[in-house]
Amino acid sequence: MTFVVKAARHVPIAAVAHFEGIIQIWELETGERLSTFRSVYDGQTRLAISRIGESVVAANWRSGPTGGVACYDTRTGDKLWHRTGLGQVHTMRFSEQGPWVWCDIESQPVHCLDANTGETLATWPAVQRIFDGPFSPRHLLLVSHASFVIGTMEKHITIPRANSSFRDVAFTPDAAILCERDVVRSIHIETGKELWTYAPSEGDSMTRLSFQSDDCVYGIKSSRPRVGEGVVTLMRFSRDGQGSEVCRLGSNLPYDGFGAGVFVAPDGEIVSLQTGTIVKRLMFDLGATLDGSTWKYEDENHLNSF
Repeated sequence: MTFVVKAARHVPIAAVAHFEGIIQIWELETGERLSTFRSVYDGQTRLAISRIGESVVAANWRSGPTGGVACYDTRTGDKLWHRTGLGQVHTMRFSEQGPWVWCDIESQPVHCLDANTGETLATWPAVQRIFDGPFSPRHLLLVSHASFVIGTMEKHITIPRANSSFRDVAFTPDAAILCERDVVRSIHIETGKELWTYAPSEGDSMTRLSFQSDDCVYGIKSSRPRVGEGVVTLMRFSRDGQGSEVCRLGSNLPYDGFGAGVFVAPDGEIVSLQTGTIVKRLMFDLGATLDGSTWKYEDENHLNSF
């Protein structure tokens, strides 16, 4: 059984979700399960946890009383707010620069939601996704169909997309590391100069990136399944773009499990980014419902198809 995992960036807390709406919150250092609660979550990447792990937002493709976008207290599972009118949500992210949630919606502008109330603060037309970094207002990335825009309205640069499949971005103090399906590019945020590129081997693709306190960027590389089995590799990129393999991961669906110095895989393994060793294994048990009974998974492939 594979679960979707989202780790907080600055504290050892992770949210683990099952596509039928059960969310668990785990403390990574102790291996303690802090809470279990039901949410509107219905699968894929419609899940995000705040930087310091105090709240989690979940969404459903459908709108309405059991759908929309909702925010929950990670310690108690209490619902903090619920936007029942928002549907067809693709992905969400907590801002690195303020109490906001970036919400990417099918055929609509990106919504910037107040993380405390759920109120829509702004919408961004003609933009597919928005990311921000922790270092300055210049660390802002707007993703459109044809290009990337990095910076503010007063000062920005435009970078053509290498292909149509954008995956992720990581910000360093002076660069935006753009991850597309078959290329990773480091772009200087002041000049737009390309500092380095990394192209995985044919059949491989990069999916997630994270800048860490050791001044390295870490990424997840997935190899195209051969004879039914794919290979997932944790990569490290030095400041000059030299890529090296840290370790192979056992799970074939690692979502955004990058925390502070660790990667949390959907099978419960907590991997040290420095050494590539498994430092702890969490016993995810979302098969147990809130009333103590057990889910019966009749279609295991449903979750693995995301």
